[in-house]
Amino acid sequence: MLKKPEILPVAVVIPAFNEETTIHKTLESLKNQTCSPESIIVVDDFSSDKTGDVAKSYGATVLRTPENSGNKANAQSFALPFVKSKYVVSVDADTILRADSLERMFVFMESHPDTSAGCNFVLPQKIETVWERGRFLEYMFVFSFSKRVQQWYGRPLTISGCFSIFKTKDVKKIGGWSARTM
Repeated sequence: MLKKPEILPVAVVIPAFNEETTIHKTLESLKNQTCSPESIIVVDDFSSDKTGDVAKSYGATVLRTPENSGNKANAQSFALPFVKSKYVVSVDADTILRADSLERMFVFMESHPDTSAGCNFVLPQKIETVWERGRFLEYMFVFSFSKRVQQWYGRPLTISGCFSIFKTKDVKKIGGWSARTM
């Protein structure tokens, strides 16, 4: 059994473009974790709103891209040189985590030293529009059926984009996140 550390060797990277109305909930959920991350880095992807100011008010390190990077993967990779922790966690700017999410992901990674990446089960908070219903069905399919296939195959075929963990050294070794994913 692993001893529960107060501060996890984890850097949380949050790519954000014009998220001033939602990012505070994400940062609040990170503030309320059972174990704190070493750092929280918000990549302000050339927002035209106050995303960066909101993030700074929560104590996050804010990195602003010189121009919009074009996609989430490029924004995440922009932060990679600033990540010094053993693990890097990617969290969307509109994702609210359960209080023990970081701790559980950390314990899993430490218990599986041959694992380079992982993600947790994610569900949308509200399901009102047709788009949200479709996304909910997609999540249910991906995170139930395909996880069984992945377990049989022995490696992940999909990683949740809104909440995932990676060994920093492995992400750096491949040059960051690929912009060629869906």
